[in-house]
Amino acid sequence: FLLPLRNKWPYLAFILLLVFCLLPIMRVSPVSLSIFCIGTIIILLLQMRTEKRDDIHAILIFIVAACFVLLCSELFIVLDRMNTVFKLRTWTFLLSGISMMCLGKWWSSVSPSPWRRVLFLSLIGFFSVLSIPNSIALLSYKVGDRPTLNGMSFLKQHSPFIKSAVDWTEDNIEGTPILVEAPGQSFRVSDNLISLYSGLPTYLGWQYHALVRGLSERELADRKADLHFIYDTTDALKVYEFLGQKKLGLVVVGPAEKAQYSSAGLAKFKQFSTLFTPLMETREISIFGVNGVYKPKGNI
Repeated sequence: FLLPLRNKWPYLAFILLLVFCLLPIMRVSPVSLSIFCIGTIIILLLQMRTEKRDDIHAILIFIVAACFVLLCSELFIVLDRMNTVFKLRTWTFLLSGISMMCLGKWWSSVSPSPWRRVLFLSLIGFFSVLSIPNSIALLSYKVGDRPTLNGMSFLKQHSPFIKSAVDWTEDNIEGTPILVEAPGQSFRVSDNLISLYSGLPTYLGWQYHALVRGLSERELADRKADLHFIYDTTDALKVYEFLGQKKLGLVVVGPAEKAQYSSAGLAKFKQFSTLFTPLMETREISIFGVNGVYKPKGNI
């Protein structure tokens, strides 16, 4: 709408396309975004055939590229849906931003009619103001049925006891001792929460991501076996010696560990306080310090 195109039909075609995609029956359909992208690309490509100005061509090319990348994020899955969406759509925002910068430069080099200049500034101001409430709302737990971008707000709602444990680690853990916790699956909301939110290093985190970051299949299997030994074995002394050998300073016993490992094996951490110092305990989660590897701060 900000481009002074020679033909007027693209404006009408785009309005009809937008109205169609925003119909209630289409807004709940997964194909709505795909239809919008395909329609926009067709409209812009047809316009490029009749538009003779190179500067306008460049702007249209960036807009087409942004719509194409957005369309690919809907039609194809690379690795998994999560990676596809947030990595491809980052390029959508980048290309859209470049097109707006090109448009701004073009507007500064020409002398458009007063009503077009007013329209240009009004639209930019309108959408800028419109984005402010949405940005503020994203700091809360949810915007409608959509999750927030504020990780700690989400954690407070999803797992308040984990939030308390994370707050405790920030206040009481010095340095970066290596954490022992149950390994998790990528993007699973309940896995590796202590290391994820506290920033402490963990012996084995999201398994797929560990492989992507360079851990071999053999190393992954060995570390999983180590964790089974640490949590399932009832011989506290052997586990203590192993933790000392590996320089693993903290052990987490929470919902994920209780779901994956035997209660008999987990009980040793609380039974042998001379080997494992209970640093933080609640009904849902406990954190133990490995004596000789981790030195507690003050009077914990």
